[in-house]
Amino acid sequence: MRILCIAAICFTFSCSAVAQSIDPAKAAPSDASQQSASQARADSTQRQLRDDLAKMRLLLHQMQTNLAFAQVGDTPMKHQFELEIDMWTVLINHMESELRQTQAPAPPPHQ
Repeated sequence: MRILCIAAICFTFSCSAVAQSIDPAKAAPSDASQQSASQARADSTQRQLRDDLAKMRLLLHQMQTNLAFAQVGDTPMKHQFELEIDMWTVLINHMESELRQTQAPAPPPHQ
């Protein structure tokens, strides 16, 4: 039992000595590397959003083209297509506006 206690104490001291000898700059990632990783994730997200918006614009254009071939006159189905096209146009415009705002540089603080 005594040998186990001595071994545990020696182990504890050796672990603390090793922990103190580790360079803190190497142990934890630097702020610069965290910021660059965060920026890379943000860039990737914005790129995906731009790609999704381009696909949505293409689909919206297809919807508008299909509407042109719908029956002549005002039918409930044609009106529904018009409403859906309007809704998607509003949503896409809003998403593009949000994307532009996140890409714009922040204004300088007021002094």
